[in-house]
Amino acid sequence: MYRKRVGEAIIEKHELQDDYPDWDKRWSSINRERSVVRDEEYILERRVSTYIREQPFLWVNLDDKPSADSNRATLEQNAIALLSNFGKRPIDQRGDEWLGRYSQSREIRESGLWNVNHVEENYEEEFLELLEQALNNTTPL
Repeated sequence: MYRKRVGEAIIEKHELQDDYPDWDKRWSSINRERSVVRDEEYILERRVSTYIREQPFLWVNLDDKPSADSNRATLEQNAIALLSNFGKRPIDQRGDEWLGRYSQSREIRESGLWNVNHVEENYEEEFLELLEQALNNTTPL
């Protein structure tokens, strides 16, 4: 879904709708001609990959299995809720150059985040202890 949304924003920002009219369609259902679509959209796919590759990431060590009740889920949900500007006075507003401003998704544009899950939620303060523990257990690269 992240690739889809980044691609949509690139299309919107650079007014490439005529060049990539089927971008949304390839993500909405199983497309039997997927390889043909990918060939036609190769340049956009490269732009999307480049954009994603250049994003900063924070990897933290959490030694539990993924599940809805895992520490991973708790950390993800609360970090998104904490960092989201959606429906709030922005604390860390994205600059005018941020690609997400061209997104079709109101949640992306207003939250300042590409992941729209949990952007409308409030974070639980206790998660900060979990984050601190995870950071302490993470070996810097």
